[in-house]
Amino acid sequence: MRILIVEDESSTASVLQMLLQNSMDAAVDVAFDCSTARQLLASGVYDLVTLDFQLPDCDGLTLLEEINAREDAPPVVMVTGHGDERTAISAFKKGASGYVVKDMRLSTMLVEQARSALARAEVEKAKEGLEFERQQLLSIFDSIDEIVYVSDPETYEVLYANKASQEIFGDMIGSKCYEALQGFKKPCSFCTNKHIFGEHEGEAYIWEFQNTLDGRWYRCIDRAIRWPDGRAVRYEMAVDINDVKVAAEAREAGENQFEVLANTLPQVVYEYAPDGLITYVNDVAFDMFGYTREDMEKGVYVLDIIDLTDQERVSGAIEKMMDGRSTGAIREYLAKRKDGSTFPIRAYTTLITDSEGRPAGVRGLATDITEEKEAERELKEREARLSALFDTMAEGLMFIEPSGNITYANPASEELLRLDRATMEQRKYNDTEWEVLKEDLTPMPRSEWAASRALAEKTKVTGQVMGVKRPDGSVLWMNLSASPIFLESGELAGVVATFTDITERREARLALETEQAFTEKLLNSLDDIFYVLSIELGGRLVRWNRAFSRISGFSDDELSRMTVFDFFDEAGKKAQEEFLGELMASGSAVIEMDTILKDGRKVPYQFRSTLVKDEEGNPIYVTGVGRDISDIKEAEEQLLLANQELEGYARTVSHDLKAPLTVVSTAADFLERALNCGELKSSDPQTCETVQLIAETARKAARMTDDLLELARAGEAPAASEPVNISDLVRTISEEKKAQIEERGVTVYVDDDIGAAAMDPTHAYQLFSNLIDNAIRYNDSKDPVIRISRRAGAEPGYTGYEICDNGPGLPRGLEEDIFLPFHKGSMSNGSGVGLSIVSKIVRLYGGRISARNDEGACFEFTLPASL
Repeated sequence: MRILIVEDESSTASVLQMLLQNSMDAAVDVAFDCSTARQLLASGVYDLVTLDFQLPDCDGLTLLEEINAREDAPPVVMVTGHGDERTAISAFKKGASGYVVKDMRLSTMLVEQARSALARAEVEKAKEGLEFERQQLLSIFDSIDEIVYVSDPETYEVLYANKASQEIFGDMIGSKCYEALQGFKKPCSFCTNKHIFGEHEGEAYIWEFQNTLDGRWYRCIDRAIRWPDGRAVRYEMAVDINDVKVAAEAREAGENQFEVLANTLPQVVYEYAPDGLITYVNDVAFDMFGYTREDMEKGVYVLDIIDLTDQERVSGAIEKMMDGRSTGAIREYLAKRKDGSTFPIRAYTTLITDSEGRPAGVRGLATDITEEKEAERELKEREARLSALFDTMAEGLMFIEPSGNITYANPASEELLRLDRATMEQRKYNDTEWEVLKEDLTPMPRSEWAASRALAEKTKVTGQVMGVKRPDGSVLWMNLSASPIFLESGELAGVVATFTDITERREARLALETEQAFTEKLLNSLDDIFYVLSIELGGRLVRWNRAFSRISGFSDDELSRMTVFDFFDEAGKKAQEEFLGELMASGSAVIEMDTILKDGRKVPYQFRSTLVKDEEGNPIYVTGVGRDISDIKEAEEQLLLANQELEGYARTVSHDLKAPLTVVSTAADFLERALNCGELKSSDPQTCETVQLIAETARKAARMTDDLLELARAGEAPAASEPVNISDLVRTISEEKKAQIEERGVTVYVDDDIGAAAMDPTHAYQLFSNLIDNAIRYNDSKDPVIRISRRAGAEPGYTGYEICDNGPGLPRGLEEDIFLPFHKGSMSNGSGVGLSIVSKIVRLYGGRISARNDEGACFEFTLPASL
């Protein structure tokens, strides 16, 4: 400790120097005038100054003002031999920390005032430290980009919200958390309070959620903490900071007398006798301890105002002073008021001696340090909460001094960077050990780093993407923000840097961009048109390939304002609405429609569309491919014309052949009877054989003519369709073919309900009769079986059927040829038009038919369903 005595009288200066050196164990310098005092103050730092009122080159009050104007001004105790009330008041107004008169009490009062001034200086430093902690804490929270708030778990009232919270949700303090953060009218059903209170109090609960107001997913770190008023509250990255108030010391002018001067102090001034009887207290003591002057007159001892837990310590201190082992000390005790309540005090004591130097009592100051202790407790709790908060953060956090030293790194920083805290705190943030990359993988100059910019520009830098090489050679890609922290004086205290691992997100984004580029290239290579329609925007085009704009003739700008209905006439628009309805019901659909191009031409297109839904199953887009089917339509028309001509030819030929064949057949029958060909002894066997050959050939030709006519009639559109119960139809056909079925030992299995088809009953009969007849006729199995069943997977509006047997199956490679007219297998003895009739009937009703081998012959086909 260093003390400067400013005193023009050398004898007085020597006495004061000796007194302060012995009583306060200090190094003491002496200045005999203002000029010397100024030089000493400019060249060194002093903890205390005693200042004479009258000096040879200036008055003490002027020098007092100069000293208090300094940034590091030490406390000043005025020492004068011309004490009066006016002088004391002037001194205190100009910032004096104490006032002592050069009288018989100088030796004790100077030491007391010096110690009191030093104690008040310590309090001021503590206040500054607490204020710095408060500002640092608030700056740290306001520098965090994530949402930080505190709420009451019972009332849901938001008690605190940092800047990031209020930038997103507005001024939410005082509001209900579920209203401010979620827009709900009642508490959230997913509230996590049950995970952080009760048996879980003190545990961090980490979870992810997509906010209902801004659509963004958040990672929440919840924890129960104790609020300053003692209640348990919920926080998500939030700490409430209460200002720490330390009791201010009143600096009032007092009387020249000791008592008046003592009453100007905010502390208790006291004196007590060697036996502990209190002989004097100032007015502050009555308020602090609750005693009255009457109580003091009756007698109050020191141990009466000390809690039992500290009475032994106080007794020991008094004993040491009374036996000369101590002249005073500064100690903290637990004091006791008259009502029995206790509070902490700091006591400054000094020994009083009589004229012969013998111990005569104790004089001192007592300060109530309740607020100071509370501030210390709150600071420790705040530090503990802050430490717990930083330890649970998934984001990395560092504190960087203006010099560049890393003074703190949280556990997440260690995990993300794969460096231990000790290693990081030995580095500076801009050391060469850090290898930092830009997004293009080139080195990032140190001047561009977020922390460098925050320190240099003294402003917040957010959202910087950078890569940092780890010790194992891998790269951590991070999103980093850096915020400067300032002291109350405005001086830069450092920078808080927070960073989030975005390595996986970046890799996913790069992969997605590559995939999107590939998809775009693929779609633009198609000759067919590709499109995406927005359901929410009423069918508006939101994406298309180059072929779409090239074929349609519309520019990309024009297409961006068009809907699907802009490409069709009124009839087409209605058909498109029906098509979209079918798409909504089934998820996919196909339609053929005439599409109107920009030049007015109508071109037939086949559209294959698929419905796209969001995660909740709501339809959002329609995507599909459109193909120009002009050539197919033209070929279909030509084929239809050729079929019509062929059917007309077949009908004419079969009709014209029927009459002569009937004559030939009749004549042959007549000759057989005339020649008695049916008898065992014919007159002319050779002639009979010839006549029988003619008759059989004529009958065969007649059957072929009938088949040809039936094939032609199978392609005729029915006059009307009606519901045909397939179960009843199969039952009828089975009864008709009962003899064949029993003769060959065939077992027929039919599903219980195979539905009904909307078609002409005759066509239905021809279709099922031909297929069942083939299954009976060509099944050479030892135990022949026929299965007739309903098949799933038919297109909307149609019913699927399947007829299978366990016979030899179809000739391999000829599954498609069997539906051609007059195609006959090696086992066939018919005309070869049965399956052609079946195929023609199915296609006449818009159905599909195919054949396959599956442990026998299987025919799959679809027919229009009867509603």
